[in-house]
Amino acid sequence: PGAGERMTVARDLAQLESAQLIQAVEVDPETEYLFRHALLQEAAYELLLRSERQELHARVGRALEQLFPERSDELAPVLAYHFERANELEPAVRYLASAGLQAVRRFANREARDLLDRAAAHIDDLGDGADRQLPVEVGLGRARAGFSFVPFDQTLALLETTLADAEQLDDPRLLASVHLEIGRVRGA
Repeated sequence: PGAGERMTVARDLAQLESAQLIQAVEVDPETEYLFRHALLQEAAYELLLRSERQELHARVGRALEQLFPERSDELAPVLAYHFERANELEPAVRYLASAGLQAVRRFANREARDLLDRAAAHIDDLGDGADRQLPVEVGLGRARAGFSFVPFDQTLALLETTLADAEQLDDPRLLASVHLEIGRVRGA
């Protein structure tokens, strides 16, 4: 932004701060501004057009990917949130799956199931160019995450669908993982 635009932004921020709508928080190396109340933030967000909100979420997601490529696993839930809100389904599904599988490893089963259910809901919309292993990994994760609160017959039905997807791949490791999970569920 040019000098005039920076001055306008600074004036607008000062005005919002003096009205006690936002507050400055010093974060090295820059200053961040936070809304003083969640309802103010929500109202400001809702004033944006849907297309503007989607574009902002996409820009935030891409910026996080570019600024912190080495932290993509750690940032997967945040990245998933922004890309899902931006309606950019390919990265949204990838990050939802990553965050969900991480939650499975932490035994955060309800969180994992929610993330993986959201990933599964978008997978069909990805089309033929999508990673064909992703539905299998998501299905396995959903089965593992739901073991304590999803009825046996639903988990088994999910695994049967996952098995059909796995059989179409040339990946013995994934196929074996699905068979092992089916055996674990049937033996429970």
